[in-house]
Amino acid sequence: MVDFESCVSICALDGPDSKCADISFTNSIAAGCVTAGFVVPGHDCGDADTQTKFRGNVAHSVLGSGANIFPDVTGNDHNTCYEGSHFSAYKVTFAGLSTNFPGMEQRMSNMVMADNVLGVSLIITGNKEKAFMVLKDSDIYGETEALDCPGGKHAC
Repeated sequence: MVDFESCVSICALDGPDSKCADISFTNSIAAGCVTAGFVVPGHDCGDADTQTKFRGNVAHSVLGSGANIFPDVTGNDHNTCYEGSHFSAYKVTFAGLSTNFPGMEQRMSNMVMADNVLGVSLIITGNKEKAFMVLKDSDIYGETEALDCPGGKHAC
């Protein structure tokens, strides 16, 4: 991935021989970015509660995505599963959170998305017999009623 117009890009240009490891980016704000607030590697599956790799960050007023979270080439088997967690985005013109990367499983959790044009965009690329995406323990807010609200379960 190459994204020269994000506010924060961590290890996005590294390949399989990456020396980019042990980097933490926490409790920061990216605002007014051109294409993305953050372009960052995910963390190992199952580490959401304890990870400090990318945590507590906020993107707002971005002309693209809030965060693009991609599989970390130095992570533990991110070709099979990777995760992103504890991130917030508001008032971005694309998705507050987006993925579009190869893999079999993507897990995203503990996210807050508010008033983003496209909400959340989770995509798994490639030819996979099975692909699995999870978004859990997250809140998504918008300014208008959802036209496809599941009847009786929620007030959308």
